[in-house]
Amino acid sequence: ADLKRFLAQNRSKKVSDRANFYLGESYYFTGNYPLALSQFLGLEETFPALTHKWIESTLNLFNP
Repeated sequence: ADLKRFLAQNRSKKVSDRANFYLGESYYFTGNYPLALSQFLGLEETFPALTHKWIESTLNLFNP
């Protein structure tokens, strides 16, 4: 909830991208794999090396 409030404020792209990455991690660690995957896929071009690991791990745990 705090990250969502933080992202609702006007931030630089760099800060917003990092906060969105942390939001993806929070979804992942709470077991919300569909939202985590969506967050990581949206940041794939910004953080290619980081998101690749998280996308792979999320897909391994994701049971639609």
